[in-house]
Amino acid sequence: MTPLNGLLVIVLFAVAGFFIAKLLPRPKKTSERAFYAIGVTVLVLAGFIGASTKLISIMGFTIMLSGVLQGLLLGILIRFAIERR
Repeated sequence: MTPLNGLLVIVLFAVAGFFIAKLLPRPKKTSERAFYAIGVTVLVLAGFIGASTKLISIMGFTIMLSGVLQGLLLGILIRFAIERR
C-alpha cells in the first residue's frame, strides 16, 4: 500500500465520518472533555487495531481497516469540534 493510497482512504472515510456525526447525539457539556480525550486516544489506537487487515484490494488500491477506523473517527471528532463553537 502506497502512502498516497492510505491518505486517500483516510480522507474519504473522514468525510463519511463527518456526515455520520450528524446522526450522533452531541456529548453533554460535563462529559465533553472526556469525550474528546477518549476520541483522540481511540484515534491513535485505531492505527494499531487493524494494521494489517485488508478490507478491499482492487487493481492495486487497497483499503485497510486501520485507515477506515482512523478516517471515521477523525471525521466525527472534527464535526463535533466545529459544532462546539
